[in-house]
Amino acid sequence: MLKPGWTSQQRSDVVRQEGESMHARTSVLVVAAALGGSSIALARTGYYQFPDLHEHMVVFASEGDLWTVADTGGVARRVTTHAGSEYFPRYSPDGKSIAFTGEYGGNRDVYVIPADGGEPRRLTWHPDPDEVIDWMPDGKRIIFRSRAGNDTTSGFEWHLFTVAVAGGDHEPLPLGFAGRVAIDPATRRWAFNRSSVEFRTWKRYRGGTAPTIWVGDPDKHDFKEIAKTQGAEAFPMWSNGRLWSMRADGAEAKRETRETTWDVRWPAVAPDGRIAFSLAGDLHIYNPATGKDGKLEIDIPSERKLGRVRYPSAEKNATSFDLAPDGDRLAVVTRGEIMSVAVKDGVTLPITRGSAARERGAAFSSDGKSLIYITDAPGEEELRAIDAWGRGQPRVLVPAGKTGWHFPPVASPDGKWIAYADQTQTLYVIPAAGGAPRTVDHSAQSEINEYAFSPDGRYLAYSLSLATDYSIIRVFDTQTGKSVSITGAATNDFTPAWDPEGRYLYFLSDRAANPVPDRRDEENIEIRTMRPFLVVLQKDGKNPFANTNGMPPGPDGGKPRADDKKPDDKKAKQPPRPVKIDLDGLADRYVAFPVPPASYGALAATAKTVFYTEIPVRGMIEEMGGDGGPPEVTLVAFDLEKRKAKPFLDGVTRFKLAGDKLAVARKTDVFVVDAGKPPSPEELAEQKVALSNMVVELSPQDEWRQIFDETWRMMRDFYWDPNMGGVDWKAQRDKYRALLPRLGTRDELNDVLGELIGELSTSHTYISGGDAGTELPQITTGLLGIDAVRKGAGFEVARIYRGDPADGVRSPLVEPGVGVTAGSVILAVNHRPFAAGQPFLAAFENLADKDVVLTVNTRADLNGARDLVVHPLRSERRLRYVDWVRRNREYVAQKTGGKVGYIHLPDMGAAGMAAFDTWFYPQIDKQALVVDARWNGGGFVSQRILERMRRKVIALVHSRGGSTSTYPMRSVDGPFVVLTNEYAGSDGDIFPMVVQLDKLAPVIGMRSWGGIIGIRGDKPLVDGGMPTQPEFAYWDATHRWGVENRGVVPDIEVQNLPQDVARGVDAQLERALTEVQRLMVQHPAAKRDFGQIPDRSRKAYEKREP
Repeated sequence: MLKPGWTSQQRSDVVRQEGESMHARTSVLVVAAALGGSSIALARTGYYQFPDLHEHMVVFASEGDLWTVADTGGVARRVTTHAGSEYFPRYSPDGKSIAFTGEYGGNRDVYVIPADGGEPRRLTWHPDPDEVIDWMPDGKRIIFRSRAGNDTTSGFEWHLFTVAVAGGDHEPLPLGFAGRVAIDPATRRWAFNRSSVEFRTWKRYRGGTAPTIWVGDPDKHDFKEIAKTQGAEAFPMWSNGRLWSMRADGAEAKRETRETTWDVRWPAVAPDGRIAFSLAGDLHIYNPATGKDGKLEIDIPSERKLGRVRYPSAEKNATSFDLAPDGDRLAVVTRGEIMSVAVKDGVTLPITRGSAARERGAAFSSDGKSLIYITDAPGEEELRAIDAWGRGQPRVLVPAGKTGWHFPPVASPDGKWIAYADQTQTLYVIPAAGGAPRTVDHSAQSEINEYAFSPDGRYLAYSLSLATDYSIIRVFDTQTGKSVSITGAATNDFTPAWDPEGRYLYFLSDRAANPVPDRRDEENIEIRTMRPFLVVLQKDGKNPFANTNGMPPGPDGGKPRADDKKPDDKKAKQPPRPVKIDLDGLADRYVAFPVPPASYGALAATAKTVFYTEIPVRGMIEEMGGDGGPPEVTLVAFDLEKRKAKPFLDGVTRFKLAGDKLAVARKTDVFVVDAGKPPSPEELAEQKVALSNMVVELSPQDEWRQIFDETWRMMRDFYWDPNMGGVDWKAQRDKYRALLPRLGTRDELNDVLGELIGELSTSHTYISGGDAGTELPQITTGLLGIDAVRKGAGFEVARIYRGDPADGVRSPLVEPGVGVTAGSVILAVNHRPFAAGQPFLAAFENLADKDVVLTVNTRADLNGARDLVVHPLRSERRLRYVDWVRRNREYVAQKTGGKVGYIHLPDMGAAGMAAFDTWFYPQIDKQALVVDARWNGGGFVSQRILERMRRKVIALVHSRGGSTSTYPMRSVDGPFVVLTNEYAGSDGDIFPMVVQLDKLAPVIGMRSWGGIIGIRGDKPLVDGGMPTQPEFAYWDATHRWGVENRGVVPDIEVQNLPQDVARGVDAQLERALTEVQRLMVQHPAAKRDFGQIPDRSRKAYEKREP
């Protein structure tokens, strides 16, 4: 299960609590809480977010810019116009300035601008996002949140900082992790959320990360969690008089608004106590004096630049292609349109047009005169056929509404049949001339997405998954309507492909057991287990790999029989001979290709050559460090006559074979080459297909409607519960679809989609990415992995973050030959002195991953200073993390006299597995372990880690030199404890839950996130955006479905108080040490008395055995 980042949103209302009279000066807290409301009328224009109110003016965001409007509504005035987006505007206490977050250099930073408009002034430079929260009451500093101060790599929690309006370095608020704060001007008390819900696409969330309100005096360090409801208590706000949510001690909470259809979002309180908030894309102002709210009728005079027709790069947006049977054209799918592209110089024709529908899965018919494809033009997906040059109208093959989501169609070579599959895990064929679909097969385990017709069109080969997750090869006969299995359940076989002469059926098989011993553990992995195979279809067929050299000639004197003639790829094209399959003995007529086991994929064949890809074996860390795309593979050509495989072309991402031509893709480039021989670099350059002539006319508004509908359909078709958790999914579609005409940016569409999918009240409902319509420069600030403080004209190195050599990361200042230590003063960057009034990081703008000259001295003086070259980091998140882990590990060792080890698991993916492998094995000599799974970001490796933690020492292995090892090996001979907290989730929920179910160890900390319905994230939208559909729900006999939206309740609850976290105290870790040492006393390691070594002399045997 993946937890790449979590989001949630509750049904929200403004709630209040009755208090003193209007003239009383008692401060009362206001909060947006998870309750419920009524339907409203929609505004005529614009989608409005992030409002703030001061006196008679409202500032808000729409179309990625900031606007102001009177508190009575009317025509708004645009304040910012930059191509980058602006968010979270907040008026200064005097109303003269607006602080906001601007995304101007590819990163979110804090800016300030005059309230009437003007040039924004930048205040922060850290490459992590900085989001404006509010102003300090005196108006001199701006409060913002950032992940710059995070010790963990999870990226889920925020820390709060302030920065002076005049400029300078930011300063942390002493709260530890916190996402939002409100400061009472009267009492100076703080009310804050430690976690945040603003962008979570998970409504009615009840898990451990649901925000609660904490209140206290920062001078007294007396922060306390006040009354907690079942839902989220978000956006605390202070106000005088009777506007309230609850008293400052949490008592007497009362609901103030009664929204049942839409959520109150982004509330902000004005100095006079009124609250502005967003509701269904409108802005409202709530007046506590009257208990009423009013919607502002707002008109934004905008040209809607990002909603106007434009022409994106069709070449960069290409997602698939097919090669025409004669190899002269490509059918390219790009941005949801189909293009016919001439392989050589020629015309490029649009086959489909219009952004309101998405076409995909385009494939040529056997004669190349038609294209078959999937379209959602009717509002649901259907299969169509159209003239291959785009002439005339398309013909419906499978009408909309028969099924939901489709896998690409495949046409039979004889032109009679079309095969396709759908999300119901069913494979179908339909007559190409029209007719009802026929069910070929159904898998109860997973989708059927590999299928290929025999060269005569009679048979359809496909792979079918079994309950074991192995798959078998089956063949369907269109004449008899029956399927037979070609391979058995004991082997894992897939990717069928036919010999064009009808002699063989090729497939890949993962059956070559090839255990590779793990160097660290008594484990093994299987990494090169696949080979191509073939099945000889006829009883009298020949084994192409049989060694017949030296055999006598045939009965006719040596002249080859017709059946033995060597195939000629260049002969005139003839209708394929009927394919004959002799079922008797077929299962035994398999032959492995004479190639070494490896990782292979994607089979296709000519009569003389079999093509397949060889995929490089990469570790999890290598995959994590890649570009996120598929690995670049080598296309291999196996010569059947020579019985040898040779590389054909490297760097291939996909390929298509048609006759004697190959279309191959290398990233965004496509080449069509002769399949008979590998192209030289010069030949390859000449055979590049010109895709630049493809033109897509994009109407963003139409495309946004298509994206909305497809996102809704994907969730309907793949959500794990066909009843959609009791949610009226059609009603939710209609409700949110009504907002689409108001949208002005792709980001606003994502906000609406997040609200839509959040209605399922389920974990792992994410929406990300998409084409914003603008391209901003990526300007990244370089980092040194240090804390620096101003000292004179320079900055003193106050602290250098460091891990262990095993961590493989360090500050640029401790690289060999640099030698900068804490206490050194950096005086200049590239011989440029630091500017007055700017923070340290401002001098490193756009210097990440570049060599930089630092001028350094032991004092704030250029006399005696030296120049040195460093290479600033793009991110120091991992460096800060390994520093934190090192300090915890050293603290545990110091507190226990070196008897207890410490491991932190940042997630259950690549980083978590690497952390476990790095730090478990060097500590197996410890008497006990603390396994810290707090801030665990989830993933899929918990089973692997649990298998290691389950090991119990049964015996010992002793050698003459005195060494003793355990059996099983690599086991800790002692107890362990597990730490979890509210930021651990997904597979990070499952890990402590299974520890409890298996009674392996006590779990200590706070209730976890509570999201254990897994996702794939494999169905991108037309513009590259990605919605996820929760498909894989976890169940166990104890909790049943109960951990989802609840979390894992620890055996021992320990809260790390904000005031403790701020001063470096970790109460949870302290309790873990107490418990693990108690377990060491209660269950001490067994004293193993080896006794006397047996006497094996003859006399001893005679004495024992007289």
